[in-house]
Amino acid sequence: MAEKGMKYQEKLTWILKWKMRVDIDQRRRNNVAFVRSLNQKCDDSGKSTLDLHSPEANEILEAIMDYCQENKCWAEGTYQRIYDLPQSDWYVLQTRGFSGRQTEYQEEDVLHLKGGRFVLPAIRACNIADGKPRCDSRRRAVFVSDEMRRFLEVNETADVRFCWLRDIGHYRGEQYFAMIPRQRISSYWRASYSYWRSFGQRQQIRQFGAPFDLLMEVFPRRLKVRCQDVVLRDELPSGGIVFKNRAGLTGYTDFEILIHRDIAAQLHSQGLLTKKDLQPLAIMDEPPEGYELVNTVAIPQVTEEICAIRLEECYRHLAKKKPERRPSITRVRELFKARKEMTPEDFPKRLAPKQQAALKEGPYATLVPYYALANGFDIDENSECHFLSYQQSLKETERFQKQHPDGQFENAIVFALYDCGDAMLLLPDGKVQRWDQETADVSEQWDSLAAFYCEVAES
Repeated sequence: MAEKGMKYQEKLTWILKWKMRVDIDQRRRNNVAFVRSLNQKCDDSGKSTLDLHSPEANEILEAIMDYCQENKCWAEGTYQRIYDLPQSDWYVLQTRGFSGRQTEYQEEDVLHLKGGRFVLPAIRACNIADGKPRCDSRRRAVFVSDEMRRFLEVNETADVRFCWLRDIGHYRGEQYFAMIPRQRISSYWRASYSYWRSFGQRQQIRQFGAPFDLLMEVFPRRLKVRCQDVVLRDELPSGGIVFKNRAGLTGYTDFEILIHRDIAAQLHSQGLLTKKDLQPLAIMDEPPEGYELVNTVAIPQVTEEICAIRLEECYRHLAKKKPERRPSITRVRELFKARKEMTPEDFPKRLAPKQQAALKEGPYATLVPYYALANGFDIDENSECHFLSYQQSLKETERFQKQHPDGQFENAIVFALYDCGDAMLLLPDGKVQRWDQETADVSEQWDSLAAFYCEVAES
């Protein structure tokens, strides 16, 4: 299906589904037990990812089908195809959405535009620690740090405009700008299909051939197919930065920025982007079989005048004497005390003094001041983030390490969990990372445990 000589990976993310009469906890236990019986890894809900090129793939798919028939449940899956491209002439800038602590989702129209409305979110810049590119919830814009903006503005081949995002954060932080290339490619090729019960695009999926005949048997109720987009070679200019998108229910969506390899190399060498931030673009001379043509649409172009006005607003904002965020254990104690006064019944006793003393010389030393407050509690008012007790932390850390035997998180401690299943990791160097179980990657990072605690508690 792909261009001659171009290989690709095929991954399948799947999970078992049960009728409502089955208890939620029982569903999870069933799912996890079955996945582990297949010698596969999964998250706490039983969601697992299968490499369809592995020798045991067909055997596992048939085992899923048999299990569903025997236990009166069903499976839902998402197929993903990614081309093996160690490098390319063009790269897709990878983005992630703002978290709830990074934006109020307050939107404002930037007025006097050529081509219609251009909507920008308001952000809390002090809560964005990593400086990574972001996108909005509708995938209609891409936002980059001020440092990246300054670098690209002196690059004449970039041909990009930048419009400042209003910063409503209490503390000083790195500013962000909407990144708006002037050029777009006119079209690209896409294969994104799905069905649910009797609705959907079964015929389009069936035309792919193997392994989809078997996949449609294993996942009779719901299957999603997501293949990497393809751009034809003659659609791309010789260099610079361009964008692609597609028409949506309200204007456009799936807005992505494409960066030529020369500029991408400069951004990488300056430390502004990592390899993970740049996905090689699949470029072909002819479209693959089963793909559909997508014509891109124009977007509102912010004028130079508006960009200049917004930049002046940014400078005035930076001239204000906002306080630096200085998280400390003293501030942690203040926030904890205020939180406990609201619902004292939610806070257990602190860890025993003898245990605290024993932990001060080991990897849990950084956590001892928190266990001295309470041995497990909810950090935020919405009870979404749970600071684990020492005993729970040992258990969750052991489980997390078993799920990641490659050593990437060696000696990391799971000290808190979110309701959604995301794990908070304390690294040996004192930094804190949030492990997103949905994307199976680190989604956020903080310089210290106190920085993380203060940000969550204050928001």
